[in-house]
Amino acid sequence: MNLEQILLILKNQFQYRTAQEQMMRAVHSACFESKIAVIEAGTGIGKTFAYLLPSLLSRGDRKIIVSTASVSLQEQLCYKDLPTVQSSFGLDFEFLPIKGRRRYVCPLRLTQVLQDQQHYAPNLTHIDDDEITNILYLMYDTLANGSWDGDMDNWPEEVDAYFWSTISTDRFGCLGKRCPQVTVCPYWIQRKKFHDVDVLVINHDLLLSDIFSGSQFLLNLLKNGLLIIDEAHVFANKTLQYFSKTSSFLGAIEWLADVPDFVGQSEFHHKIFDEIQYLSKILEQAYFSIKNQQEKFKNNIWQLKQLPSDLNQIGEEITVHSKELLALIIHVREDLLVQQTDDEASTIIGLGFVQSKLENLLACWKLLCQQDKPAKPSVARWFSIEKKQGKGGQDFYVHASPIAVADRLQVLWQACQHSVILCSATLRALGKFQRFLNQTGLSHQETLAVETHYFASPFDYQRSQLVIPAMQYEPTQQHLSHYIEEVIQVLPKIIQPQQSTLVLFSSWNMMNAVYQGLTEDYQQICLIQGEYSRKHILERHKHNVDQDQWSMIFGLQSFAEGIDLPGKYCEHVIITRLPFVMPQTPIELTRAEWLSSQGKNPFTHYALPLASLRLTQAVGRLIRQESDQGQVTILDRRIVTKKYGKYLLDNLPNFSLCIE
Repeated sequence: MNLEQILLILKNQFQYRTAQEQMMRAVHSACFESKIAVIEAGTGIGKTFAYLLPSLLSRGDRKIIVSTASVSLQEQLCYKDLPTVQSSFGLDFEFLPIKGRRRYVCPLRLTQVLQDQQHYAPNLTHIDDDEITNILYLMYDTLANGSWDGDMDNWPEEVDAYFWSTISTDRFGCLGKRCPQVTVCPYWIQRKKFHDVDVLVINHDLLLSDIFSGSQFLLNLLKNGLLIIDEAHVFANKTLQYFSKTSSFLGAIEWLADVPDFVGQSEFHHKIFDEIQYLSKILEQAYFSIKNQQEKFKNNIWQLKQLPSDLNQIGEEITVHSKELLALIIHVREDLLVQQTDDEASTIIGLGFVQSKLENLLACWKLLCQQDKPAKPSVARWFSIEKKQGKGGQDFYVHASPIAVADRLQVLWQACQHSVILCSATLRALGKFQRFLNQTGLSHQETLAVETHYFASPFDYQRSQLVIPAMQYEPTQQHLSHYIEEVIQVLPKIIQPQQSTLVLFSSWNMMNAVYQGLTEDYQQICLIQGEYSRKHILERHKHNVDQDQWSMIFGLQSFAEGIDLPGKYCEHVIITRLPFVMPQTPIELTRAEWLSSQGKNPFTHYALPLASLRLTQAVGRLIRQESDQGQVTILDRRIVTKKYGKYLLDNLPNFSLCIE
């Protein structure tokens, strides 16, 4: 079968869209010519089919790795999109979802908790003991008889997060092929299947963890494979989160004190004990050094451009000794794995826990002590205060994070010897791809040629209105209190009775102030973020609308992207304030300072492009399918009074514009 035959089936059996065909041809070309294609595909194009079909046609003997933003999107691909492609287009291929170890039950841990619940799950005081026991036995039985595959997401009821952590594991706690229950382990059963499938469906977190953890399971596949990164607009931020590190002081001293219990009488026992004693001593020294400078904290945060000389010296010692201790722990653990008996399984798992803690401690302090280079993006460094029960009443946490990940992602791009497809509904900022290319490092990678494509949504936005009402105040810092009062007065005038409405805010304070200022009648129809989970709010909103009840959602940025409220579930989107991100967090402040040091305006080079992207995502909540229509209202007059407002408006969908 070729592309023209696929297109003919699409035209005969599905709703034909010109933009979808154009995207398919772009993906097909990139696959055959071994290019990196960066694609923005507007809402309604059908981008999943547009990247799946041509990549399947051109794969040859290569595996296709599809990475998406979340487990829920993985499941949509595996339970809906890929089966439809198989049945409707007659393409012969096998696919498999791959998740991290933490998404699967660990049979060994499950057995251990069953045998000694008080030892392995002592902190489950919020769940009744009998209830825990019943769930454990039910999981054990259903796993044994094959009626459950061990996947957390396939368990019929929601599982308490802490409870699940006691019966699952990570790469540090996993015994791998030496585990006595490896033959019945859901994770390893799933992993064995990947050799026989053509399409692996993963998520961004798993992709990043595999690439940078050293396992290289996926990295090796990419040398002769095709990588598709769906929901690519979050990929750079996911990478930044992966490299951001946090560690405590007193907390670290506490888990270090437990290490000798796992080491036993190994030949390195005395050396390990000495390293623990010294490392604990310098961590305590660092703790009191910071405590003596507590006046430097503002709102429980002390941000540093570089570490003071005394802390830098302490940090270098922590780095050296945590590295030495880590090497010893790995050596002891590997020796035990070679000669492992069932009795030593708990010890090996415990050493794995220690290894993970030491790797994090080392990475955190190494990044913290790293010297900034003039031409390279800085590292954000800060300490924070956390309340703690027991000795001292508080602990300090050390944080270190890069402000850019373009250089780090070169490892991924260099591994891709064939094609890469990156796509999303929102990749451009102010109409250009440059921000995305810079963030991901694609603007200066040299492995494959990079091409960009934009395919507009087929939806008729002219049937819907974008309204900019007359407002007396703008949400500047000088007039913010007056602006909030005006929003409270304006909302009841512009919200139509029985119209399902999504109201988006830029801060918790503003959202709560507006909510408190509304009359009780409006408060009763409002579902406000923070009172319930996002999932619960969306379900309850849809239920209310289905019951012909008036419903309105108050939400922040997480409600401005990635939610789907088609048709009657969202008829009016109100944006109270343009989504500018003011530098407030240590990472944002460090980034702004670094841009200034490079002669770049932080507003022009960072805040404005990001606001453009976020505004596009926010207005995109209104039109989710072809029949949708409604109204977007922006209460921030700066979009018409400021020079930059024209750039923001020009890059929004082509709504019918009404400026009062």
